[in-house]
Amino acid sequence: MNGTIKLNRHIPDGKISLDEVLQSFSALDTNEVVQMMHEMGKMLAQRKSKGLLPRESELLKAINQSIATKLQIEYEALNLKLNEETISSQEYQQLLKIVEKIEHKKAKKLEYMLELAQIRNVSLKELAAQLKFNSEAYA
Repeated sequence: MNGTIKLNRHIPDGKISLDEVLQSFSALDTNEVVQMMHEMGKMLAQRKSKGLLPRESELLKAINQSIATKLQIEYEALNLKLNEETISSQEYQQLLKIVEKIEHKKAKKLEYMLELAQIRNVSLKELAAQLKFNSEAYA
């Protein structure tokens, strides 16, 4: 697929249903889906940030920033090899570097969440619920 979605009908009012979007979305290959999810996450963060204090907006943008698509794909491929016990020592070292990058990103995300919780004067668990994250991980 070339990254485009073909709709099965003309759209007179410029709107399509969620079902039609999802049906078209399902025709994309996995890399395109990951890229689309990344872009949708950025769009959602922008929409949520309207009307917030500038620092809150910056923090939300940083919190909602996902792992780079290429890094995520590489991690999944190497992790699969690890689970199948077919990973070479060089690939294992690369996997460790990727895990380190991901863990660093998660630690920064937690820092940003703590700062945002302080700004909003709520607990980390309450903030996670507000952001619709798994609040058990932040209890």
